[in-house]
Amino acid sequence: MIKRLAYAIAGLGVGMFLLTMAVAALGQEPANNVWTKAGGILAGSVICLILTKRVLAGSKGTYDRLRIISLVACALVAVNVALPGVIPVWFRAEQVVHGLLLATLAWALWSPEMRESFRVAARRT
Repeated sequence: MIKRLAYAIAGLGVGMFLLTMAVAALGQEPANNVWTKAGGILAGSVICLILTKRVLAGSKGTYDRLRIISLVACALVAVNVALPGVIPVWFRAEQVVHGLLLATLAWALWSPEMRESFRVAARRT
C-alpha cells in the first residue's frame, strides 16, 4: 500500500508540473508563486518516492524521517489550500487530492502494524 501511495504522490507531482506548463502554453501564464509551488511539489513528490523505497528496504532512520515529513507535508498542503486567493482554483483542487494522498501515507506510516514491523526488525539486529 505504501509503495502505491508513493507512486501516486510522485505521479501527481509530475502531473501538477505538467498541468502548470500546459496552462502557460495555453496563454494563461501562471503567477510566479504557482510555478514555485509546482516545482516544490514535483521535488517533494520525487523525494517522497525515494524515501519510501528506502523505508521498504528496511531503513529505520528513513522511516522515522518520512513519518515526520508526511505530517509536515500534510500541514503545508492544508495551509496552501486554506489561504484565500493565493493559488488558482485548478491548483487548489490538485492540492486537495495531494493532501488526501499524503494523509493516507502518513496514516499508513504511523499505523501500529508499521511501527511494530520496525520494532521487530530492530530487535533482530
